[in-house]
Amino acid sequence: EDERFMNTEEKTRLQRRRDQREQKKRDKAEELDRRGIDYERLTEFFFDLCLSWCQFLDIETFLFFINGVYLNITKGNHISVSRFKENSEIEVLSIEFINHLL
Repeated sequence: EDERFMNTEEKTRLQRRRDQREQKKRDKAEELDRRGIDYERLTEFFFDLCLSWCQFLDIETFLFFINGVYLNITKGNHISVSRFKENSEIEVLSIEFINHLL
């Protein structure tokens, strides 16, 4: 919308809508931060991911894979207080890590 042609009331209404949208975005981000990581869903995800990436599924390979990926995508001292890293903070896993799975 071109604000040059709006009266004061319309500009105020537009700004209020923008502020409400921004507040909803902030509220949603805060809610996601409060929830943290759901242990069961994360475990299922890692198991499925490991099945698709590992040529042989033995317990050592599975644990190596899960620990490596988990440590690469999260930050925190314990799973109950861990948070996902921002996308920009996550680094590509090394070729040595990938080769170990094959």
